[in-house]
Amino acid sequence: MSDSTITHLSLSEEISSARSSIDHTMLLLRTQLNTLSGKLHTAASALQEGGESADMKGLGSIQEQGLAIDNLINRLYQQRMYLEQAYSYVKLVHKSL
Repeated sequence: MSDSTITHLSLSEEISSARSSIDHTMLLLRTQLNTLSGKLHTAASALQEGGESADMKGLGSIQEQGLAIDNLINRLYQQRMYLEQAYSYVKLVHKSL
């Protein structure tokens, strides 16, 4: 048996690893979204209380955070697409047996 042989165990490990990677990306995305939401809420409250003299410095990195969120969304989309493709291939192989 060669190292390139796909076994049930190796397939299961790869799928589990892919699922863990997706879960990690979702955790990072939720964290970024919650942080952004907090910044926006704080800025809105400051604006409500202070009007035009409100301190908006906390929004200084909002563009970078938006880009990070966009990148995580793209990563999550790609990860999900690859996992769905792998699942489709497994089903196809299973049907051919």
